[in-house]
Amino acid sequence: MQLAYLEPSAIDAAARLGPDGTVLRDFLASTDYLPALGHHTLHELARTVVYGHTDTAKIVFTLVSNLNPILHQPPDELFRQELLFLRDNRTVQPNLDLANEALTRSEIELLAQGHISDQLRFLIQDRDRDKKESWPVSTNEYLAQIRELRRLNPPLAPRPGVFDDVVRFLADQHHRLIQAMTVEPLVEDEAQRIIDRLDSLPAHRAHLYLWLYLIFICLRDKRAPSGDKLDDFRHLVEASYCHAFVTNDDQLAAAQPHIQPRLRLIRFESLASGGDVSRAT
Repeated sequence: MQLAYLEPSAIDAAARLGPDGTVLRDFLASTDYLPALGHHTLHELARTVVYGHTDTAKIVFTLVSNLNPILHQPPDELFRQELLFLRDNRTVQPNLDLANEALTRSEIELLAQGHISDQLRFLIQDRDRDKKESWPVSTNEYLAQIRELRRLNPPLAPRPGVFDDVVRFLADQHHRLIQAMTVEPLVEDEAQRIIDRLDSLPAHRAHLYLWLYLIFICLRDKRAPSGDKLDDFRHLVEASYCHAFVTNDDQLAAAQPHIQPRLRLIRFESLASGGDVSRAT
């Protein structure tokens, strides 16, 4: 069977509107999909407990428990494994190892009771704090760099609202974006190797195109997108080793073909209505 990654808006919609986790899993199985979730999705959903919405968390994580999804590695671990694949031809293992899977499933059961471990609570709070403090600074730096590039090359400046223009305009900067985004330092030659083999490194490709898409939004809207946009789009990175992407978010659905085109897009309403997801786009 193939894997269908469900991001938080799809889980939230199922928790509010149905179907329940068991029915949802059975329906996906009838269309040759198994449900998959990643740490990023689980952390987003667990914020309900951190910020006092315990009753909502119980409903959401009871659904997740009944869904019994395949659990995937977080984006940073996918990047690390892809670098090992690039350097030493090691196989990427996108699923959680047995020890981390057991810990994560225990956390899901705890959350379904309206509780959360101290470790996960602190992790979510630290991430929210970091996003609030660092996102505006880093985004404004990117905007300043783009404005300078446009000033130096006005005939080549991307047209507002045309994503492919942004990709083309920044083509000679792609390896530098990779260097800025990686979890460990990269020399320029290795960053260029990643660009040269990008189609065999789906998480790195999605991460690069995520940032290109954020730049596209900056230019289109003439302002920096919110930090929540980065969180939303990172689900497409975490889904890199799945086959389909289930969402109830219109903006994510619009971004998916640009950031991670290898995924089949499944809108939540097609699941809720029992529609034919084999032809979902």
